[in-house]
Amino acid sequence: NAVYVAAALVLVVLILLSALPWGAVTHKLQSAAHLPRLLRKVGTGVTSTLAATRPLLQPVPLAVGFLLGLLAWGLEGFGLGVLSGVSPADSIGTLPAVGIYAVAVLVGALSFLPGGLGSTEAVMTTLLVAHGVAFGDAVFVTLACRIVTLWLAVVLGWLAVLSLRQRPLAPVVS
Repeated sequence: NAVYVAAALVLVVLILLSALPWGAVTHKLQSAAHLPRLLRKVGTGVTSTLAATRPLLQPVPLAVGFLLGLLAWGLEGFGLGVLSGVSPADSIGTLPAVGIYAVAVLVGALSFLPGGLGSTEAVMTTLLVAHGVAFGDAVFVTLACRIVTLWLAVVLGWLAVLSLRQRPLAPVVS
């Protein structure tokens, strides 16, 4: 039942993100004199950002992006399961691995540290140990998973940045 409630909440949030008139909300926030200045400023910044991302918040691009993200996260969790199978005694299976990966990454995101560094690894290792994986193996699997899922992407991103810096910049027309 909790999965259905979570799925319904995600669906409601996605519908609200795609349907609300963020430009009008931004205008109303700017003119709301009864709100504290800081709240107006933060609210205006958030809603103007959402208004600027309107093309991405349309139902089709939003659904496609959500599904691609869900698929990517699922595959990363699957990878955690594969890595845990390196030692047959410590294999935890696909569904628990996806759950462990998801919870660890969410906790890492809530820590507000870049890439969830430290907190994601601590939670992932703890949950692996709770599922019967030996501590040393859990640390190894966690670090291997993070190298493959986080640091590989960081390296690829830097390679893309360096590659793009070699190209001449096109003039910006506004």
